[in-house]
Amino acid sequence: MPRHLALLASIALASPGCAWLDSRLHRLEHSVRLTVAAPARIRTGGTAIRVTLGVENISSQSVDLCIGLARTVTMDVDGHGGMLMSDVHPERCGRRFQIGAGAAATWDEPLDVAAPVVGRHALTVAVPIADPLTCPPACATHIIEARTLVIVD
Repeated sequence: MPRHLALLASIALASPGCAWLDSRLHRLEHSVRLTVAAPARIRTGGTAIRVTLGVENISSQSVDLCIGLARTVTMDVDGHGGMLMSDVHPERCGRRFQIGAGAAATWDEPLDVAAPVVGRHALTVAVPIADPLTCPPACATHIIEARTLVIVD
């Protein structure tokens, strides 16, 4: 093998390429599902509620993942909704989980929810996930979301 080809081959093996990172993130995004549990009833106006977020491993292999710090929360009533909160952070690993096949990890978080009208709402929470091997300095992320119904009175 010519020397320049051997050098290129060793560089390709020594440093992960975009395709390798994309394939790892793609596998991760298809291996997990986000869940959200919120109080069944919340009051109108601005208030913080505690929700339980969870990540379920729906694959047959264990996964290692990071949950980013950003959050987007929306409330939808009768197909008309709007963003209630968008907490944007530089993407980095906020929580790291190693989850076995078929297992789940959960945690509690406060969310600022300002439900504008009384009625049944679909509460949607979106969070970024990342492969820990891509963090730091910057994380390649994929957004996963979960939805639950709440009653505002």
